[in-house]
Amino acid sequence: MHPLAPGRKTPAPNCGDCRDRPHPPQECDCIPAGRWCHGFHAATTDPALITAWWTRQPRFGVGVACGPAGLVVID
Repeated sequence: MHPLAPGRKTPAPNCGDCRDRPHPPQECDCIPAGRWCHGFHAATTDPALITAWWTRQPRFGVGVACGPAGLVVID
């Protein structure tokens, strides 16, 4: 799972550092630190991390990283 921006079908926005200093997700310090930057690249199945994200931003939508989950979605 990964967070979606409230009321949208797009990933939650990156942190200010990632917006100001664009870089590939593989080089991001946010993902190992448990932040939701870089959309589906931050997806996790860790219940504690998911709880922390939605506790901090309860208006987030729920996104699923379809490729890594082996899913095909028709929207």
